[in-house]
Formats: sequence, structure tokens, C-alpha cells
Amino acid sequence: MASRHLVVPAISSIKPGETVKIECIDWTGGQIGNNDSADDVRDVDLTKIHYLTGPFDIEGAQPGDLLVVNITDVQPFDHSPWGFTGVFSRKNGGGFLEEHYPNASKAIWDFDGIYCTSRHIPGVRFAGLIHPGILGCAPSAEVLAEWNRREGELISTCAHTHEGKIVAQPPNTTNAHAGKATDEIKDKIAREGARTVPGRPEHGGNVDINNISRGSKTYLPVHVDGAKFSVGDLHFSQGDGEISFCGAIEMAGIITIKFDLIKNGMKTRGLKSPVFRPGDVAPNFGPGRYLTFEGFSVDEWGKQHFMDATVAYRQACLRAIEYLKQFGYSGEQIYLLLSCAPIKGSIAGIVDIPNVCTTLGVPMDIFDFDISIEAEPVRRDLVQLILHARRACSEIQGDGNADHCADQVDADAKCLGSGRRNESLHIDAGTPIRALETSSEGWMKGARAKKIGVTTTDSICARAVSQGYVGFTCVVTGTTGNPPSVLLPVQGFISNRGTTSVCPPSPLCTGFSVTNARRSHIPSSPYECCFPGCKAPPCSYPKDLRRHVNSVHNTTVTYSCPITGCKYDHAFKRKDHLLRHIRRKHNLHITSLMPTSVDRSLEEQIVAGCSHTLCKEEVTQIEELKKAQEFL
Repeated sequence: MASRHLVVPAISSIKPGETVKIECIDWTGGQIGNNDSADDVRDVDLTKIHYLTGPFDIEGAQPGDLLVVNITDVQPFDHSPWGFTGVFSRKNGGGFLEEHYPNASKAIWDFDGIYCTSRHIPGVRFAGLIHPGILGCAPSAEVLAEWNRREGELISTCAHTHEGKIVAQPPNTTNAHAGKATDEIKDKIAREGARTVPGRPEHGGNVDINNISRGSKTYLPVHVDGAKFSVGDLHFSQGDGEISFCGAIEMAGIITIKFDLIKNGMKTRGLKSPVFRPGDVAPNFGPGRYLTFEGFSVDEWGKQHFMDATVAYRQACLRAIEYLKQFGYSGEQIYLLLSCAPIKGSIAGIVDIPNVCTTLGVPMDIFDFDISIEAEPVRRDLVQLILHARRACSEIQGDGNADHCADQVDADAKCLGSGRRNESLHIDAGTPIRALETSSEGWMKGARAKKIGVTTTDSICARAVSQGYVGFTCVVTGTTGNPPSVLLPVQGFISNRGTTSVCPPSPLCTGFSVTNARRSHIPSSPYECCFPGCKAPPCSYPKDLRRHVNSVHNTTVTYSCPITGCKYDHAFKRKDHLLRHIRRKHNLHITSLMPTSVDRSLEEQIVAGCSHTLCKEEVTQIEELKKAQEFL
């Protein structure tokens, strides 16, 4: 079943006091594979999720009773001792940090008894706290109507305040599954049934509580005869919050449950919502073995929110990610890890206006190296394999236009994204660079490949790292099936129609030609604030940087004429207005200007051309201008 409805037919009956083993598929219904590509996470069909096992009739259960669910064991299938953690694409589900990590990524975890490791996140090993993400009983007609009413009302209310955002999941007829129901009943369930995505106060459901594990007891309100209990969405491990949405170590397996009943328990115990008692099984980390990060209701752009716990927990997550990146991980790897490892999240303070204080504790002992504050961070080679989904691409145009990339070739296809940051370029480890120079990719042609000065992708990595290239992501995929050794950033500026930015004065500018009459380049992100002394984290988009400057530094970026002797004493709020002034009044063409809100000299600016022979852009060659280009 994939929808909650009182008329979904039971598949079996269970007696109180009876212990049963229940098989569950993973929450995507087997859509995710044990491989090194995140294409399946990117393309997952979210109408085919949460196919639960059940419902089961509990003999003698009546409305008003409490169903006692005693979990005695949870195990993966013997034939599939692995699980996965994913970050959904922002366009297909997203996640808690989707503004910072908008692209799909994935990590595969291999199980060894109670422990798990991942070839995609090396240097980490921990014991799983295996548990079901979903368990609950069927709603009554009145409860179901209330769910659909209040969630439908939320959708209507948020249509304007959260434009383009999915705020709730109404009944959906697409891929609605109702087991052995007749066609007439299936149609009714599809039209009225509540989706299993959220947990709800009347019955629990998709609560994703990692302490509901072996030895736990959960007390569920019963609303219909037989209770109609269902279970699924098994997790090998999960951090508090499951922040990446597909964020636990998702798995298929078998759960063993003993059922009991407390007659009329809702009234005699005064319960309207589920209650649980954790079992005695838990990760064995001492209180002093957590490195705990704090978060407050002030977002990454410096905006103050009022008692917003969501903003506060997001800040704690971002601070943990930035800290752990110092040891050699990528942000995506830590995002995945915080979502599935035994992370402890809590609300420390919720009364001191205007800030909620949340904490996120990272167990230091899951790493095979020291991450404590006392130990100076040592950057390791920890970025492994393919974490990003590859883009579906069309062939590169004959003029060298890099807006498109070559079709994928099997599992090791080469790919260069279209005007997007954090894209992945996948190169077979045996492919010579010289062959790439003459191929249609174009981005590694000529002086750039010669500048790198290597002949195979095995050696491009260390050389590129030593030269500090940034921008694209290069993934070296081994042909023998062994995990590759490096995933590294490589500098590159890609053409992007409709975006006008300055090509930096660098011999590594690729200078791709485009069909537009006007050339354009997009600089690599993130966008860093260039105000002296500002320690704000980099922003993902220019608009975020502008918002940060306006709110934190209480100023608006303005532009003054840099031409010596200009008598027009006026600061322009828009760069194009200043450029127009210079063209008309001074008969000059300048493509990059320093914002006057940055305390740097403008008199030293000179106009010159990009050093790459293919690039015709004029640029301002001044070292201090590099950081300010994000404003432009």
C-alpha cells in the first residue's frame, strides 16, 4: 500500500501476543541501485514511494484501543547487505539544504554485521541502529477527512507565500497501490487516500525516529476495527532530522514484531497520539565524544528570524559541514553523512527571544582520524567516486560551444554541465589527455591542456590540485571496478547564454565561442563577500551575496566612475548605468568595475584583453578586483 485509507483490504490477520516476521522493500520500491551513479536518485519517481507492507488486522482491536508494537529485531535481507543515502535534486524532492546542494548525489553503504562503511565516504565506520521509518494504523473516515481538509487548506494558503514549493502531498491517483482491493475500491483509495509521506499526530506514520529500534515499544491509537497496521521504510542508520530527505541508510529487510493490545487505552491512558519507549540498544558513544555545533535563528545571509528552530538547525548543520570539509571531504559527502550517521540533534533553548538555540552533535569516534578542535585539521584525499548525477546531454556543437556536452558513453561517459556549478566530468582512467585535446569536448583544448602538462587522467589530479584549479568537478573512474583515487576541482569557465560576467585575465580561460553576438562567461562559485574583515560563509548565488551585503553591512553596492578627472560626482546603483555613462561621456569600453563600497583604489585600473587567444572580452587587470567580480 502507498496511501492511508480505512478501506484498504487487510492482507493477513495477527493475534495479540503473536510474534511475526514481516518483509519490507526499500522505500523507493527498488528504484535505487548499488552502483556509482546518482542518476537513479536524480530521476526517482516520487509517486512510487513508501510502498508499505500491510495492512494487517489485529484480532480484537477496536477504535479507542492502544496497539502495542514490540520490535524484537530488524535485519537486512541476506542477499542484499547494503543500503543507500541520497540527496534529491532540488527539482525533484530537494532536501533540508537544497539551496546549497541543489543536485542529486548518493552514497552506497555496505553492511558488515552491525557495522557499515561506504566507498563513497571513506574514513568512516559506525554501528547501525536499525529501525522502521514508518509504522501506524489506518485512519477512520473522520480522521482521514480531517487530514485532507487541513493539508488541502495549507496548500491553498501557501500558494502565494511559498510559490513553487510543495508544502503538502494531497491524494494522488498516480501509482496509488491498494493491494488486493477491487477496481472500485482502488479508485476510491486513489482519490481519497492520504499519502504516506508525512507523519501525522493521530496515528504516527512516517516519523523516522531512529530510537524505535530493537527492544522498543510503540503505543499506537486504534481508529478502525482490526487496527489495520502497516510498516515499512526500513533504515540501517539515521541521524536526527534525516536532513537530506532520502537521508537514512535506506534498505530492504525483515522486521520482527510482537503485538499486544491495551483495551480502551486511549481513554484510560489519556492518549490521542503515539507514544514510544526506546529499547536498550543504542550507539555506545560517551557524552564527551561528541563534537557539538550550535545553531541560532539567524540565517547564513545574516537575517534575523523570530524563534525559528528550522533556521537554527540548518545553521548547525552548515557549520558542521564547513568544519568537516577541512579534513578533505566535499560538502555533499558531509551532507550525506550527517543525514545517516548517529548524529544527535536537539533544541537547547526555545524561550530566549529572538533566537532558538539548537545543537548538532557529531560522534568523533566514527572517523578513523582525529576531528577534535585540539587537533589541527589535516586535509586528506577523501573525495571519492561519483557523487553527482550526470546530466542528460546533447552533442557538442561544431563551433566548440560548451553549452552542451557529449552523450554519455556507458558508465564512464564524459560530461560537462550546461552553465551550472558543481557539475561532474567523468573520464575513464585510461583515457589520454591528448585524445581529449582533439575531441569535441573542446574545454580541454590547446594551451590549457598543455599548461596542465600531463598525459593521463591518473596524473592530472595531483598536478591540478597543486596548481589550485577550481570550478568543475573531475571524477576519475577506474576501468577495473576498483574505487578511483581522486575527485578534484578543476578550473574552467563555461559559457552561459543570457549571463554576462567578466572573464578573468587568466591564461586558463577556455574562451568558448557562442552563437550570441555578445560573449559571456560565468565565474565559478561560491560567491564570497569581499568586505574587509567579513567572515561570512560563501554564498551559492549572486542574489544571496547582495542580500548579505545589504543586511549585514547595511549598505548597497554602488559604482562610481573610475576615469580620472571625471566631474560627474554621482554613484550609480546599477553597473550597466555606469558603463553607459563611460561609453557616452568618455568614449571608452570597460567590462568590469570595482564597487565603491569596497575600500580599494580605482585609479590603478587599466583596460586590457583576456590573455587567451580565443577570448575577445576586455577585462580590468587588477589583482584586487578578483573577489569583487561576484558583485558584477
